[in-house]
Amino acid sequence: MLASTTDQTRLATMTGAFLDMFAADFFGTTLTRATGESDDAFRIRIKEALFPSLGTRPDVVNVIADEVGTTGRVIEPRNATDCKGLGTLASPAIGGGYGYGVAALRYGSRGVPFQLFAQLPTGDTNPPATQTLTRIAAVMPAGTIAWVQDVETLD
Repeated sequence: MLASTTDQTRLATMTGAFLDMFAADFFGTTLTRATGESDDAFRIRIKEALFPSLGTRPDVVNVIADEVGTTGRVIEPRNATDCKGLGTLASPAIGGGYGYGVAALRYGSRGVPFQLFAQLPTGDTNPPATQTLTRIAAVMPAGTIAWVQDVETLD
């Protein structure tokens, strides 16, 4: 009897009702077991809720992929890799080979810190779903802004 009790004292080894009680103690009714959900699947969701990854660009990219089903595009105006550099047709190697009228050129700015543009390849240009916007906002740091746009394609 005591051997099985020891297993129920750690998240990694809890099962059944003990796992449900653990989730209820930490999250109340906001994190409950789905109908038919296995202990292992529920344990993974509990761990993700206990130790969320927040505030990074990959977090935003992952939310977009989860919501849309494919990776979107995240553009940070202060990131030279996202915005490229200016070049000319006469000297394309200067500035990364991008110039006016080139589709991949985006204008960056050091004057807009803590902002990003997210393009979601949903196949339409309707406003993004509220659930998607809420999930993006949930993983971003406080005081940051995400400008989100549904686009037909990322071309």
